[in-house]
Amino acid sequence: MLFFRAGQDFNMKEKNSKKYAYALFQLADEAGGLDAVASSLAELRVLSAGEAASFFKNPFVAESDKEKLASEISAGMPVPLVKLLFLLIQKREIGLLPEIERKYLGMVNGSRNVMVAEIVSAAPLERTAVEKIKSAVKKITGKEISVVERTDKNLIGGITVRAEDLIFDGSALGKLNSLKRESLNEI
Repeated sequence: MLFFRAGQDFNMKEKNSKKYAYALFQLADEAGGLDAVASSLAELRVLSAGEAASFFKNPFVAESDKEKLASEISAGMPVPLVKLLFLLIQKREIGLLPEIERKYLGMVNGSRNVMVAEIVSAAPLERTAVEKIKSAVKKITGKEISVVERTDKNLIGGITVRAEDLIFDGSALGKLNSLKRESLNEI
């Protein structure tokens, strides 16, 4: 009988998704198709959510039916990605697709010296403000910056910026928490 801790299952999935993403990156890079694989991965997101995910995870659905649907969905996609898709179906690891995509995109960005910065604000920001933030993050990191903007109605005011290990919390809540820490340190 095999025993393992709950965390081991997560670690195994983490390792597998990293291996799959790395292999896919290597094959796509050799073929000069990094962007084609990235856009096709985005199209395959539907397979790991909702009814499609249930279909592929269901052990009572014939493998041939799963492969037929996968063939229809992946028609015209890059060969390395199609092969990975069939491998994931065979190993019943289709649920790893979102994590594989995330890791793959990270590798593509890393190879191009690009860092993704997420800017969160209470309301949409003006283009000039986004460009100033982008410029500041580029100056700090020395990398090209790709911006992802998100609004959060729960944010009272200000913004937060996350770019890998760099976090700037200029929100009203962040400033209040900073004041709280400072006052506790003085006591």
